[in-house]
Amino acid sequence: MDSEYPSYRELLNEIFANGDNLLPLRPKDISTINKVLEKKLEPREIEVIKMRFGLDENGKKYIYREIGERLNISPERVRQILAKAVRKLRHPANSREIRWLFRDKLEDDFAKTRDDLVEASKAVECLKDFEGVIKGLQVKSSPDVSIYHLDLSQRALNCLINTNIQTVRELSSWPESRLRGIRNLGERTLKEIKNKLAQFGLQLAEPL
Repeated sequence: MDSEYPSYRELLNEIFANGDNLLPLRPKDISTINKVLEKKLEPREIEVIKMRFGLDENGKKYIYREIGERLNISPERVRQILAKAVRKLRHPANSREIRWLFRDKLEDDFAKTRDDLVEASKAVECLKDFEGVIKGLQVKSSPDVSIYHLDLSQRALNCLINTNIQTVRELSSWPESRLRGIRNLGERTLKEIKNKLAQFGLQLAEPL
């Protein structure tokens, strides 16, 4: 489809000297380019750009002398106006919208977005670790906190609650042999409870 817009490709190559890296142009890209010209350039500069690169409906490209004759200025003045317009369009503040039309810009932005996502993911993991530390300090400093702070499985919680064990202090006062007598509390659940307590530097009571 970009073969339909050779004049716009020529303009972009003049601005960025990177024509081989240009993505296929679409109608909405042409609209974007025209909007950038209207926002960033003076009317005389737009006029010169359009005539020089054939951006008008007839697609005719004019040489400096012809443009000068139409605008009643010298060919050298035409060259100066064109050079100034191109410099404006090259400026990062003015070219941000049309740099998206190049593959390397798109790839750079994708790479930056990927890196930002990786950093955000690391930040989330750090936050989770921090929350775990806070929870651990709460459990160790106040064993009367609920057993829900241990993040046990639902099966383990049900076994303990049904036995009226409500706090971490109550749980850690039970020896392993006594826990084994709780209905539906098997070896896997017992191991889970012991591991969770160990994560907070706690353990079951010694056998009587």
